Amino acid sequence: MRKNYLLTAAAALLALGMQAQSTFTSGQITYKVTGENTVECSGVDNAATSIEIPPTVDNEGVTYNVKAIGEAAFQWSNLTSVVIPGSVDTIKAKAFYYSDLTSVTLGDGVKYIGDYAFSSLGISSLTLPNSVEWIGNSAFYNQHNSNYQPCLTQVDLGNGVKHIGNAAFYKLAATSIEIPASTEEIGSTCFLNSKLETVTLNEGLKKIGDGAFNNCTALSSITLPSTLEEIGMEAFLNDKALTAINIPAGVTTIGESAIANTAVSTITLDPANTAFVMVNGVLYTADKSLLQMSPMTGITNHVVDENCKGIVGGAFWGSQLQSITLNKDLVALGYACFESSQLSDINLDGPESINFIDEQVFADTKLTEVVLPANPYYLNDGQFASCTSLTSLTIPEGITEIYPHALNNCTALQSITCLSAVPPTIMDYYEDYDMPFYNSNENAILYVPKGSKNAYQNTEWSYYTIVEQALPLEVVSTNPMSGDNAQSYQNYSFEVTFNQPVTVAQNNPDVKIYVGEIGSSETLSPLDSWYATMNNETTLHVWGSDYDGYVDYFTSDANKTYYVVIPAGVVTCEGGSNDEIVIILNPDTTPIETLNSDDNATIEAIYNINGQQVREMQQGINIVRYSNGTVKKVMK
Repeated sequence: MRKNYLLTAAAALLALGMQAQSTFTSGQITYKVTGENTVECSGVDNAATSIEIPPTVDNEGVTYNVKAIGEAAFQWSNLTSVVIPGSVDTIKAKAFYYSDLTSVTLGDGVKYIGDYAFSSLGISSLTLPNSVEWIGNSAFYNQHNSNYQPCLTQVDLGNGVKHIGNAAFYKLAATSIEIPASTEEIGSTCFLNSKLETVTLNEGLKKIGDGAFNNCTALSSITLPSTLEEIGMEAFLNDKALTAINIPAGVTTIGESAIANTAVSTITLDPANTAFVMVNGVLYTADKSLLQMSPMTGITNHVVDENCKGIVGGAFWGSQLQSITLNKDLVALGYACFESSQLSDINLDGPESINFIDEQVFADTKLTEVVLPANPYYLNDGQFASCTSLTSLTIPEGITEIYPHALNNCTALQSITCLSAVPPTIMDYYEDYDMPFYNSNENAILYVPKGSKNAYQNTEWSYYTIVEQALPLEVVSTNPMSGDNAQSYQNYSFEVTFNQPVTVAQNNPDVKIYVGEIGSSETLSPLDSWYATMNNETTLHVWGSDYDGYVDYFTSDANKTYYVVIPAGVVTCEGGSNDEIVIILNPDTTPIETLNSDDNATIEAIYNINGQQVREMQQGINIVRYSNGTVKKVMK
């Protein structure tokens, strides 16, 4: 019995399923039963070119309400016109996709228009009933005539639409449109590549999606409503006619490149906005940690705020900016932040901690000579692409990877200097035009460290003429270090370690130890003479002997500062000879902040821990000499 019962139940369920999925044809339209008294259109006769869908249809004694146009129901059909009754509330995805439709009349019951429902047709005029609440992704995408020119020149969205999907009106031919107050969100790329000149946005709108009005080149003005909270990435990118933008009080999020490559000369920030602040005409986040966006015209130079940590992608893309001064604490440069600007001057050596430079940051700019910072470990995709004024580029040891298009079309390039003996890796690329050096000047000289030519020659770096070049001579450390305290009985013995092997050029260098300040008449000298010898191939030993040939010493005074000055040219190598080296012992450890401003003391010299004079304070310990004769050890 149990077996028979299960079979009977299965048969009943199968019968119900067949009934629920049954289809029938009435006139030129095929319907699918979706409920006890409801159907949706599921197909049409290939010969049909114009139809008016009835609100009800009879089949085998049952009257059905036509509630929907099914998914892909009339896709690729020969229909040129259709009238949809008020009984239909849903038009599903791809309902008329790539049909020959040029005219559509929607009944006042339609609420939902699915993805690609009317995509790639030839509709020239569209009026939505007030009942429509949802317009899906690409719903009216790419309306075009027989010559593939945009043809949807008139659109009335009604007053009930709440959601407009991504790319819904891509390549819209209309020159104006009003977004109803019911709409809360405009989807990404909604009006991409449209011919819009004016757009009316009503109160109620909360979000403009990524690229919503991207490349609307005729759009000359737009007023963002007070209800707006978010402006998406590239929302108005390439809108060449756009001259001004307002940021309402409620906006808390703005995406990268929101107004990049436009003609915007003025950014107006609502005084009540708490998320952003204006600094010299440029928009920053409220804490000034991010430079968000800049006017594209009217600003030719900018000094980045001292609190800024990063420049947002596209902030100056396509702008008239010629010169920018980066602050010392900047960490990152976002995607294409200077692309296609007039930038010719930037202090990349200014930031002490910059560690990320995104793709295409300097592409198509006017830079001529660039020395990259050491912290980023790769040269990103398209970073200097189409920089036709770039003549020289220095790549530090820290950069170990080179990505596609990095130097594409750098036709004026004369030299590249790679400071690493290990060639930076050329990352994978697919076509010849993707290689990092495609169409750059193949006659440019690639300077590489001594002994590394073969390593470079066996890589794609052989695109250039490779010439070996010695590294500049640099001090790695000293012993004692500048800033240390002198020993009570201080030896006349000092070591200097360099970044490469060196040879002694002065066996008896004229070393000076000044007491109090450099140039003082009070000096110290060993009993016999100064000698220069090598502890190993990179470490110089400078020492003063007594009459017995041993290292001499002097008795130090803890209250006095001693300057050990090792002259230039004591050692040489292929990279040159050493500069003057200063080791300062017993510096005043009073913090710089305690200087009395009334004494008008100014900084005369700054030395790093290796005894080398530097232009500005370095991270770590600095030895600072002031005009009043004091020398202080300062920690930065």
